Amino acid sequence: MNSIKIVSISLLAFAVAACGGGGNPSNTSATTALTEEVTGAVTVGTPSLGRGSAGGFVSGELELQLTTISSGGTSNITASVVDITKSNELIASKSYVVVFNSTCADKAPAKATFSAENNTVITKTGNVAISYTAAGCVGVDKISATLTAEDAPAELLARAEAEITVETPEFGAIAFDSNSETALSFSGIANSVLKSSNLVTFIVTDTFGNPIEDVTVSFALSSQSVGATASLSAASARTDAEGKVSTTVNAGTTHGVLSVIATTVIVPDQSKPTETVSKISSSLPISVSTGLAVQSNFSISADKFSLNAYAVDGEGVTIIARLADRFGNPVPEGTIVNFTAESGSVPASCTTDSVGACNVKWSSQGERPGNFHSNYSGTKNSEFLPIEPISNPPVFSMQAGIKGFTTITAYAIGEAGYNEKNSNGIYDVGESFEAYPEVFRNDNGNFTTSGDIIHDIGEEFFEFIQDGSYSAAPSVYQGPLCSAEASNAGHCVSNLYVTKSIRIVQSNGSSPYLVSFYKRAVNVYTLLTGVDVFDVSSDGELYVLVTDSNGNIPEAGVIIDATAENYDPINPKTVANAEPQYITVQGFPKNRGVLYSFAITPDVAAVATQLSVQIRGRDEKALLNITP
Repeated sequence: MNSIKIVSISLLAFAVAACGGGGNPSNTSATTALTEEVTGAVTVGTPSLGRGSAGGFVSGELELQLTTISSGGTSNITASVVDITKSNELIASKSYVVVFNSTCADKAPAKATFSAENNTVITKTGNVAISYTAAGCVGVDKISATLTAEDAPAELLARAEAEITVETPEFGAIAFDSNSETALSFSGIANSVLKSSNLVTFIVTDTFGNPIEDVTVSFALSSQSVGATASLSAASARTDAEGKVSTTVNAGTTHGVLSVIATTVIVPDQSKPTETVSKISSSLPISVSTGLAVQSNFSISADKFSLNAYAVDGEGVTIIARLADRFGNPVPEGTIVNFTAESGSVPASCTTDSVGACNVKWSSQGERPGNFHSNYSGTKNSEFLPIEPISNPPVFSMQAGIKGFTTITAYAIGEAGYNEKNSNGIYDVGESFEAYPEVFRNDNGNFTTSGDIIHDIGEEFFEFIQDGSYSAAPSVYQGPLCSAEASNAGHCVSNLYVTKSIRIVQSNGSSPYLVSFYKRAVNVYTLLTGVDVFDVSSDGELYVLVTDSNGNIPEAGVIIDATAENYDPINPKTVANAEPQYITVQGFPKNRGVLYSFAITPDVAAVATQLSVQIRGRDEKALLNITP
C-alpha cells in the first residue's frame, strides 16, 4: 500500500494565548479564549478536521487509502472531527457537515467524482469516510474538505487537504460520436433544406470509458471516388476536455456515400515508447447528392380523377407530389412544393417527407370551369379534347363550353437535367441538356402533337426570374453547377421551377346519369334508340356510354349493373379512380364519358326481352330491346 502523502495543513480553528503572543492551544489557561458551543449538557470547545484522533491526530490533513491511482481508479478518504480542547477526542455529541471537492471534480464536465451525494458527509460520531474516483483526471489532483456545523452551515470551522496522483490513462477506444448531418447537398448549391458541410465528431476514452484529453487524431475520407471533390476542414485535431475531436466535411460535387476515418496513435507500453499502435474508427455514412428536384423525376398523382363535385362544395381529392434529383434520390425531407388550382381550393404548399413525397387536399368550391366569365373563354371555359368522331390517332381541338374540368399544378425549385459524361457533378460544355419554359397552369389542356403543353394568353404563369412576361425554354442549361467554361458560355444563370399538372373532372352526380347504347361494325358505332333491337348473336358486343348531365365521366366508384332475364349474368363495371377522362376509341362519336362493352350470352330459355342498365344505388334505369 502506498504511504500517506501529506500535502498541506490548513487549520482554521485555533486557540489564542491568554497573554499576548502565542501559547499552547491545549493549555487549559487558554480555554477562556475559545469559542464554546453547548449542546444540552455537553460542551464542545474548538472543533478541528484532520486525520487520526487523540495523540495521533494531525489537523488539516486528509487520510488517503492510496496516494497514487490508475486512470479511472478509486481511493478511500477518511477524516476525523475532533475537539482540540479535549485532547483531540472525536466529537460524538454534535452533527457536523463535511463537504469534499477537488480540482478535477470542479471541471466541466467533472473529471473526478466522490461517492457521497453532493460530495457531502454528515457525521454524528466524528468519523468521516468517502471515496474518490478518477473520471478522466490525469496527474496531481488537490482534494479539499470543509467543516461546518449542521445547525450553522454558514460558519466555516476547519479545512483539510490532500493530494492524489492519477496515472496517465490507458487507451480504451476511439469511437464515432455524431454527424451534424446525415445527407449533404453538392457544394455550391444553395439549398434551404440540405447543407453542403457536415461536422463529424469522434470521442477518445480510456479503458474505464472516461474521456482522454489532448490526444491527436488524424482524419481521412473513406471513399476515393466521392473524395475526389469532397474535402476536410482539418486533417488532424486534438481532443478536448470531453475527449471529443471534430472535423468538417465539405461535400464537393460527386454523388455517392462517404464517411470519415479517424486514427489515433497510442503507446501501449510506456516502457517502450517507440512501439506504437494505430487505433481506427469510422463515422456513419454521409449521403452526398444534389438535393434538387429534376424535371424528369417530378410527378403528381391523385387518389381519384373524377368526383361528385360539380354541384357539391367540400368534395375532396388528395394530390400527391413525388420528387427526386437527377440521380433518382428522393429530395430531402422538408423540400417545399407549391400548388395552384384552376378552380376550387388547394393548400399553397406541402413539405416532402423522408421519401421525397407530400400531399395536399383539393376541395370543391366557388365557380366551376365552363361557368366563368366570358373573358375566360379560351382558358377556363374551354378544353382541348379529341374531335368527334374519334380518328386514329385522335385529333384534338379547342372546344368551348366544356364544364367541370379542373387543372391542378404543382411546382418546386429544381434543375432541368443534363447528360453527365465525366462524373464531375457539374455541367460541362458539350454535355446534352434539357430546357424548359416557365411554369404555367394549363387550364385548357392545350398541347402539341409531340405532347408538350402550350401556354395560352390568360393562363397563370409563375416566374423563377421576374421579368413580367412569360418566357419560353432558353438555349442554356438551367441548373446550379457549371464548369467555368460553361458559366462563361451563359449556362447556369439560374435554376428553374420543375412542374407537373393534372386534370380532374368535377362530375355532376346530383343529376341523373345518362346511359346510351351503341353497336359496332368495324370502327363505326351506331347509337341504338328505344325502337332498335340488339341481336345478341349477330351484333357482337354491346357498348354502353355513361355520362353526367354535362357529358362528362361519372364520379369514381360508380357501379354500372346490367341484367337481362334468361341471359347469363353480366359482370358489373366500376368507374375506376384513374379512368380516362376523355374517349380515344377510334370511330366513337363522343369524346367524353365512360365507355364499356358488355358480352351478352343467352341461356337455353332465352327469348326476346329487355336489357336493363342501372347505376347501383339509383332508381333510374336504361332499357334496350335485345333478342337471342
